[in-house]
Amino acid sequence: MMHFWGGLLLGLGVHALCRLHIVPVQPTLLVVVLVILAATVGWEVFEWFAGLYDIETHTLDTAQDIFLGFSGGLLAHFILTRLYNKRI
Repeated sequence: MMHFWGGLLLGLGVHALCRLHIVPVQPTLLVVVLVILAATVGWEVFEWFAGLYDIETHTLDTAQDIFLGFSGGLLAHFILTRLYNKRI
């Protein structure tokens, strides 16, 4: 569940930084996916190096973590994109 909320916050953060012109790009699907991919892969590598995994369930746990992270981030992206496009 925490990975879902982390992905959601990443999606919100990408939109906030892009809409406030702090980062000079548009918050497209590709940008959101790349940010979520970097964060989730980085987190899983950290878990591996820190020994925060169980050998028997590592593959399933990693797949679930990545799926939940992407679910939250993409949900945030699609909701914010829809809300922004309604105002135009």
